[in-house]
Amino acid sequence: MEDSKKTTQHSQAQSSVECGKCHKPVAQNNGQMKNGELVCNDCLAKSKRNKLITACAIIICCIGAGIAWFYVAGPDRRTALGFDGISEINDSLNIKVDSIKKVEFNLSSAIITSAPISTQAPVSNIEDFKRIVAQNVDAAKSDKANILSIPILAVQFGFKSSAISTDAYNLIKEIISLYNQTSKENEIVVEGYACNIGEDAPNDYISHERAEAVKAAFVENGVDASKIKTQWYGKSKNSEFNLPKNEDYRRVLISIK
Repeated sequence: MEDSKKTTQHSQAQSSVECGKCHKPVAQNNGQMKNGELVCNDCLAKSKRNKLITACAIIICCIGAGIAWFYVAGPDRRTALGFDGISEINDSLNIKVDSIKKVEFNLSSAIITSAPISTQAPVSNIEDFKRIVAQNVDAAKSDKANILSIPILAVQFGFKSSAISTDAYNLIKEIISLYNQTSKENEIVVEGYACNIGEDAPNDYISHERAEAVKAAFVENGVDASKIKTQWYGKSKNSEFNLPKNEDYRRVLISIK
C-alpha cells in the first residue's frame, strides 16, 4: 500500500511543471503553452481580464476627451466641423461676416479708410471730395456698414516748392474735419513725391519737405502727430502712376489706413 502511494505521488510530480507566469506547480493538462512556457488557466483568465479592463479604460478616455472637446470648442466650432462639404463651411463663414457687417452706420464710431489708388484716381479739390464722401456715406447706411471709404487726396505743389496753396490747405482742412468726426482708429498716411526733372538727391529732399509741410498742416488743425505717418519717394515711384503731365508728380498723397 505504501509503495503504491509513493508511486502515485511520483507520477503526479512527473506530470506537473512550473507556470511561466505565477511560477506555481501546475499539471500539464491545466494550462496552455505560451511562447514555449506552460501558463496555468488562472493566469490565462487574469490576463484576459486585464486586457478587457485596459480596452475599456481606453474607450472611456476617448469618449471623455471627445465630450470635453465638444463643449470647449463651442457651438460655432462644432457647427463648422459638422459640415460635410467645403461649400457649407464657406456659407457659415459668410453668415458670420454678414452678421458683423450689418450694423447701423454711425459717423462718430465709424472706421474711416481710403479706397486703393488702383480703384479710383486721387481727388484734388473739395467739391469732388465732398461728393464722393456723401455717396459713400449713403452706401454705408444702405449696407448697414460702419466703415466709411473715402478717396485718396492729392495735394499739388509748384516746381521746387513745398509751399501749400490756399486751395490745397482748405482741402486738407476738409479731410481733417471728417477724420475728427469719426473713431480716428486708423492712421493718416502722408506720402511725398517729386517730378522727373533733376537728380535723385534734390527730388528726395523736396518730396520729404512736401510731406512734412502737409503733416504740419494736420497738426496745426488739431490732429495728434502720433496718428500721422510720413513717407517720401522723390521720383523713384513715378513709373507706377503714369500721369499725363510731369508737373502732376509734384504732389503729396493723403490716405487713411
